[in-house]
Amino acid sequence: MTIDESWKKIERWLARYAPEEELPGPAGLDDIARLSDQIGVQLPPDVEQSLLRHNGSGLVTIVPPGFLLYGADEIARFKGHFTKGEESAYVPIGNIGPSEKIVDTRTGRIGGHDPEQGFYWGDDPLWASFSTVLAFVADVLDSPPPWIAMLPGEEEWEATHQDADFPGTLSWTEEPNGPVDWDMDSLARQFGPLGGSHGKGS
Repeated sequence: MTIDESWKKIERWLARYAPEEELPGPAGLDDIARLSDQIGVQLPPDVEQSLLRHNGSGLVTIVPPGFLLYGADEIARFKGHFTKGEESAYVPIGNIGPSEKIVDTRTGRIGGHDPEQGFYWGDDPLWASFSTVLAFVADVLDSPPPWIAMLPGEEEWEATHQDADFPGTLSWTEEPNGPVDWDMDSLARQFGPLGGSHGKGS
């Protein structure tokens, strides 16, 4: 599925169930070129293609459990967190609070960074690329309700437009009766090595 095809499915869901939510317009090619100069690396093609359709997600929580996607200016601003050694290849592309989604510009692989935990990389195919993640979200929203996203580690998050605090928006809510997964391999896959230093996984 292409980036545009994924966005069309997401846009269709928002138009039907959350019409008051607005995604930003597209970035321009000059914005992409300027961003590459600012951050010193080339973004993976799928991330660039997404920016050329929507320059971030504004206040719309696209990726469960509630990540916002950065626009070009935000990427440039927050890239300053990762400037040393191997980290210089990492680019932040979204956040939920202090936790950020990052992309390894050498491979397109999606990982995360938390101020306390450090870097973490999932080995599930979902995190192979940004286009894979966006297609996953698009397919969830393009299916009949309930819109359940099963994340690695058997986490279930449901997309809803009827959240009590944010009605008429795309919200991701954790299934109240979902299983609690204490499998240590799954936890390590999601959050990095447990009980030790939080280095970059393989």
